[in-house]
Amino acid sequence: MCSKNMTRRDLLVQLLAMGGATLLPGIALGKSISSMQGSVWVNGRLASKNTVIYAGDNIRTGNNSYIVFVVDKDAYQLGENSRLVLRTSFGIIQTLRLLSGSLLAVFSPGRKTISTPTATAGIRGTGIFADVSTDKSSTYFCTCYGSVELSAVSSGEKMMLTADHHNARYVSNATYKPAIEIAPMINHTDRDLIMLESLFGRKPPFA
Repeated sequence: MCSKNMTRRDLLVQLLAMGGATLLPGIALGKSISSMQGSVWVNGRLASKNTVIYAGDNIRTGNNSYIVFVVDKDAYQLGENSRLVLRTSFGIIQTLRLLSGSLLAVFSPGRKTISTPTATAGIRGTGIFADVSTDKSSTYFCTCYGSVELSAVSSGEKMMLTADHHNARYVSNATYKPAIEIAPMINHTDRDLIMLESLFGRKPPFA
């Protein structure tokens, strides 16, 4: 039984743990947004829960705001004060530009590129978390599971990261230290990843 204080995310995770993925109260046909809070803009217009997000759109959040949404078979959780641009080729998302803030995302199989002011990551059906520093001088990037080719914009240094359960790095523009450095797991949780995958009746590999 659900308590009055249980959030929608808590309910999703509980139902999934009970094997009820096919019964989850997911996103209705024709809808994009699973949940949102505060101020969110899509292509410069204030969004509502009925706003449909398409490949090619520009999504931005304000203070104390977030949005959880899907496009095709990929799910995204954009944190506060964030801006994400979904760049396309022939109507299919090819590049995600995280210009500010944070992004947790899970992807179906297929090649995509994620870019931030300091990092570029090539992905193929995986789970990731990226967080751009306020001054945009560094990016925290976690390969939550799957494989990612991570590159530093400033130096061109590249690194292949593979993980079953989180493998994180800091990528910076600093010239006095390595461009890519080992980082701990911060600011995202397994529960968030489970919630995103559950929107498609999927599970992350560690669940």
